[in-house]
Amino acid sequence: MPKEYYLYVRGQKVEVSEEIYKVYWREKEHEKYLEQVDRKNHLLFFFVIRL
Repeated sequence: MPKEYYLYVRGQKVEVSEEIYKVYWREKEHEKYLEQVDRKNHLLFFFVIRL
């Protein structure tokens, strides 16, 4: 029985291919890594600063 892969889009559970699922999570993990590097180097995102 083949494994089913799902992502949530606007609160809706959507079935996706294994390839799409893996690409999505690889990109999410990369974003998380970049944020950790920025925090380590004491960088801030402009959208976080409120005037």
